[in-house]
Amino acid sequence: MKAGGSSFSADYALVTLPLGVLSSESVSIEPPLSNFKKQAMSRLGIGQVNKIFLIFEKAFWPVNTQYFGFHSPIRGRFSYYMNYRTFSPFNCLVTFGFGIQGGIIEKMTEAQLITEITPHLKTMFGPRATAPGRAIITRWNEDPFARGAYSFAGIGSTVKDHEIMASPDGQRLFFFCG
Repeated sequence: MKAGGSSFSADYALVTLPLGVLSSESVSIEPPLSNFKKQAMSRLGIGQVNKIFLIFEKAFWPVNTQYFGFHSPIRGRFSYYMNYRTFSPFNCLVTFGFGIQGGIIEKMTEAQLITEITPHLKTMFGPRATAPGRAIITRWNEDPFARGAYSFAGIGSTVKDHEIMASPDGQRLFFFCG
């Protein structure tokens, strides 16, 4: 197995790589994966979701409410907000970008995120809402150790594809798909 410029060899290997990494071919496995395994992999999808953690000096929202919905004009983009104050002392709201929007917002700067999100907050909470001091995004697609947020059953995939991904490839290469 080769990854990050290093080679590793062993009598047996347990592969725990996310599907995004395995599909990206940033890791090479010798002998190569079987066509059976590659075909199953190609039928599964890799989801794009990004979280944006909005950090505030003080809370201006109802601190005992867990979620706030927002009818976003762009489907999949900042349509609800999770309140961290319901389980931590941090003045933080978390919003999301899903699907195509998860990929688009990943390319935005912190300033762009704050500029776009602040009017949503003012719509939901009125004039007392302030711009966040920070907007920290997960950037799962760009993360070389993830290359996506999650795997899912793609169009045309079956339960068998998941079973194939979890099954050994030959006698010495095992997979953990959890």
